[in-house]
Amino acid sequence: MAKNTGDGFRRGAVSSQTQFQRPDGQWQKRDESNGQPTLIVHGSDDTMFPSINAYEMFKNMSGATLVMYPDSGHGALFQYPKTFTSHVRTFLNA
Repeated sequence: MAKNTGDGFRRGAVSSQTQFQRPDGQWQKRDESNGQPTLIVHGSDDTMFPSINAYEMFKNMSGATLVMYPDSGHGALFQYPKTFTSHVRTFLNA
């Protein structure tokens, strides 16, 4: 597991979009901070949502923890149920 110790810009929300266009046409970074640590779980071979998306979320969310399961797809938590449970317990007890 990796722990993001970024500058506090993001924390807690899950979104692949890091900015949005305002009605006046200007682009603004999306601040989805809710003050909660976030566990991001992803399969390295997910074809529905490429793993780079999970990594980008992790990089942009202060306090995020990323767990990337090797050789697994969109249902990584079902492919690694015991490992997933262990990671969730560790995260919740931190």
